[in-house]
Formats: sequence, C-alpha cells, structure tokens
Amino acid sequence: MMIRGTGSRWLVAALTASAVLTSGCSHSVDTEELPGTYRDDATGGEIQLASDGTFAATDVSTDSDSGPADFSGR
Repeated sequence: MMIRGTGSRWLVAALTASAVLTSGCSHSVDTEELPGTYRDDATGGEIQLASDGTFAATDVSTDSDSGPADFSGR
C-alpha cells in the first residue's frame, strides 16, 4: 500500500490510534472490584463508587480554568 501526502499519513495514524484505543477499552471489568472511594491526595478530589451503580464526586476539577465541583449520578 502506497501512502501519498501528509494528509493521508495523518489519516492512517488517526485510524491506527483509534483502533488501539478501542481495543483497550473493550476489556471487561469485574464490577464487584470497583465500589469504593478513590482519592487524589494532591488535589483533595474524591470519587465514590457504590455497588448499586451510583457515584459521587467531590472537589473534582474538570479543567484548569474552573474550580472544583461536586456532582453525582448513576
């Protein structure tokens, strides 16, 4: 296969990266191992995962421009 031009190389690189990331996300997870509290000692942010599928996040920053936020859901 002959690839010509920079645009085609970027397309092939993007498709390859997508395939690698997708295959890494398809691994099954044992949901019995997930519930618990996950804390970032550096920022104080905390995520709590419950066995019923709900979660709560406290003092979590979503980007560098916003302050810490709290949210929860299912």
